Amino acid sequence: MIPVVLHLRSTHNSARREAKGSQSGRPTSMGDPAAAKAGQAPAAAAKGVKARRDKTASVVARKKPANRKVTWLPYGPDLALTVPRTTLCGWLRYRDIIEPYMPDRVLRQLGYMQVIPSPILRPEFAYRPFDSIGYEVVFPVASTESAWHMFPRGFRLVLSEFQRAELDPSTYSSGYLPWLCRNSHRHVANMDHAGVFSDRTNAPYWMERCIRVVQPWMDARDIMPTEETRAAVDDVEKIISDWNLFAK
Repeated sequence: MIPVVLHLRSTHNSARREAKGSQSGRPTSMGDPAAAKAGQAPAAAAKGVKARRDKTASVVARKKPANRKVTWLPYGPDLALTVPRTTLCGWLRYRDIIEPYMPDRVLRQLGYMQVIPSPILRPEFAYRPFDSIGYEVVFPVASTESAWHMFPRGFRLVLSEFQRAELDPSTYSSGYLPWLCRNSHRHVANMDHAGVFSDRTNAPYWMERCIRVVQPWMDARDIMPTEETRAAVDDVEKIISDWNLFAK
């Protein structure tokens, strides 16, 4: 009797599915699993689309600001009272070109009294070729990137810390002129010797003159009376050898 009951129940369920399918105008599976799966595909796709739309709407709602009003003055109506007037004091970079930018050395161009500036930003390498009037200068890339990312917390020059040059735009502090005379040239060119000597930064010219002067001394090295004198000649020859190696 148990198999008969199961058979009747299964038949009853199939009849119900067939009647439901005929009312909706869709073909019934009549026990065909593939047909049943194909009939469920459009409903599942529609359900998935709705779920994605609901999820997108939820994300948009969470990211949507509560207040759409734009704050045009985030630092207040007077920016100078909140954020001091500041300029970069470091390096400027464009692709592989790096140049130092030190506005504290030209404060008078900005309308302030000139004071003794901070030490220069030294390059990693600098060399002037013998046949050139320019220098080959290499600045540190890592320091350049670090200074750019740290600004304005670091590598900055706060202009409010300097005194305005109200009356005389060429004014400078009391210690600036002695510092300038010690560390720079008071004249653009010495007219008494212009054209006679090469520029002092032309290292090959001055090295060649030194070699001509000490060459006779080096030629007489073996006949010098003391060991100390011969050792001094050896030191000079070592310096010249290192220079020739570097010049290549």
